[in-house]
Amino acid sequence: MTTHRATANFAARHCVVAVTMATIGALAFSSAAHAGLGASAAPSFPTIVTVGQTAVAASIQLSNQNSPDDTAAVNTVCNFGDGFPCPAGDPGITLIPSCSALGVFSSCAPAGADPGVFQISPTATGAPGTACGGMTFDVVLIDPTFGQFRFTPQGGAHVTLSGTGAVCRIGFEVAVVKVPTVDQNPIAAGAQTVQIVDNTQVSGALSASARGTSSGITVLANPTIATVASPSVVVGQPITDTATVTGRVNPIPGATVTFRLYGPTDPNCTATPIFTSTVLLAADGIATSAPYLTTGTGAHRWIASYGGDANNSAVAGVCGDSGETVTITKAQPAITTVTAPTVAARTPITDTAAVTGRVNPVPGATISFRLYGVNDPTCTAAPVFTSTVAIASNGTATSGPYTPSFAGTYKWIATYDGDANNAPVAGVCGDAGETATVTKAQPTIATVASPSTAVVGSLIADTAIVTGRIDPVPGAGTVTFNLYSPSDPTCTAPPFASVTVPIDADGRATSSAGATIAAPIVGTYHWVATYNGDANNNAVAGVCNDPNETVEVTPATPAITTVASAGVALNGSVHDTAALASLVNPAAGATVTFHLYGAGDPTCVDTPIFTSTVPVAADGTATSASFAPAASGTYNWIATYNGDVNNTAVSGKCGDQGETVTVSGPPISTPPLPATGANVNTTLTISSLVVAVGLALQRTSKRRRSPGHALGV
Repeated sequence: MTTHRATANFAARHCVVAVTMATIGALAFSSAAHAGLGASAAPSFPTIVTVGQTAVAASIQLSNQNSPDDTAAVNTVCNFGDGFPCPAGDPGITLIPSCSALGVFSSCAPAGADPGVFQISPTATGAPGTACGGMTFDVVLIDPTFGQFRFTPQGGAHVTLSGTGAVCRIGFEVAVVKVPTVDQNPIAAGAQTVQIVDNTQVSGALSASARGTSSGITVLANPTIATVASPSVVVGQPITDTATVTGRVNPIPGATVTFRLYGPTDPNCTATPIFTSTVLLAADGIATSAPYLTTGTGAHRWIASYGGDANNSAVAGVCGDSGETVTITKAQPAITTVTAPTVAARTPITDTAAVTGRVNPVPGATISFRLYGVNDPTCTAAPVFTSTVAIASNGTATSGPYTPSFAGTYKWIATYDGDANNAPVAGVCGDAGETATVTKAQPTIATVASPSTAVVGSLIADTAIVTGRIDPVPGAGTVTFNLYSPSDPTCTAPPFASVTVPIDADGRATSSAGATIAAPIVGTYHWVATYNGDANNNAVAGVCNDPNETVEVTPATPAITTVASAGVALNGSVHDTAALASLVNPAAGATVTFHLYGAGDPTCVDTPIFTSTVPVAADGTATSASFAPAASGTYNWIATYNGDVNNTAVSGKCGDQGETVTVSGPPISTPPLPATGANVNTTLTISSLVVAVGLALQRTSKRRRSPGHALGV
């Protein structure tokens, strides 16, 4: 709060009161008064002064008023203590600067004594060109009761007025200390007071006294003004200024205080004020401006001016007074934001912000949207997308669209960038409504096994084509092919074989790119292919028994080659050997059955005369047991592989090359049998070969053949 006291001269606002001089007729202090001797005196003060003024110029003037018939007379002004003809006890040149009631001979009546209104300078100076020019006078207070001052020329000099019309003008300065205690002229504006000057002049043995008074001057009170503005506020809120005026004297109703407010671009308060409010000053000396609704930010400065009245001078604060600056701060808006919570891959996403609480927004304010990627959950890396757009008049803005390249969680942060009247405001990472989840694409998978049927042991493969992928991550996509064996028709057991291969740019993958798989057993195999997905695409899998995903594996058909033993003589032994080719994973215990057809059965239609079933050796060969033919002729072997779970049975055919065996030898002669019960010894000769055969013949009711008979084939 700053207090001010008025110092301005308000003569221009008040009527000037003419100063007149009352000349008292010469009084003869001797019985022989000189004809025409006369003296006059007149004080001269400004018409209007204000309490607090200093160095106010004033003067008194002494005149020789001798009659025209005595123009040659010279008057000497008496000093205090001068002898005859100066009257005894004459005080010399005196001045009462303030009196409210004149006494006899224009002196100040005791009731009008009003000392202390003016302070007189300690010295006075004679005005150049007058009878006392160049003289210096000491000014001394001689009567504190009346506030009477004496002017005495320094160095014992005297003021001499030579001839009629001669004058001495003595100039000095006064300070206006207070308002007169009693108003000398209550009907006039302001507080009135008069000045009284007195001097005695002598000529020869005669003396004459002169007392002069002014018509009165106005002394205005000098109030003080203290001001205090309302506290700083946010733009858009009202502010006021309050002034308290003290020290007024006899205030006249209707006085006003004018409040002027200067904007932040006018720190010296020299431009036109942005707001003016003139209000009546209350009886208690307090006035408050009308409220000003702030429209901008920055330092605003008040100046309050009391306009004064007839008895009190105006007083005003100055620019920058303490307590008169109000800082208008920016409004603090709020921001709310919302984005689509979940979108499909390759769907553009945007963010929308609404800013509330702005005050007097400046056109062109913007909102900056920043989008942080899937690998930045704390929004600390560089944003993957930024968009700055102008805010609409309703405080909303929507970012430009961004099409995500990767599935995952994205986070928006929207920032209102502020303006001259509104502070910026921003959301934070992870604000509610600011997270957008971009879902992975859902591809589809189509598969086809190749071949659909195969012989056991053949290579089989599966091919998958994945469609509908979006922004596949290079090198990240794979397909896993699982092959389930014939014993697992529901694909619930661990797969018989599994291979994972990269998917190519066209979405195609083939199991054989990772490994070759042969079907080891007969039956129905099931493929299930699974695309394993990537950052932007979900995994997708086929199911067991999908169309085109089964492979029917049939038994192999081996080849059989046979070679019989070479021809032999009768009673030699023969055998057959088979060699199997293209066997696939033969089951343990697989066998070859050899049939030998007799010499009388060239087309192998009768019952074979010999059968031998033997296991197949590890090298795919088998050799029959040996057989000793009992008759000569041509014999035919037929070898049959009896098959297994993985291989079909296969046989040679009658008369196959290498399967005919010739048994050579003479015809057989058989002598007559002896009588029943007789023992017969018979000797057979075949091709010079003599075979002794002992036969025991016994005639019984039944004929029996000897166990040693070798011709029972």
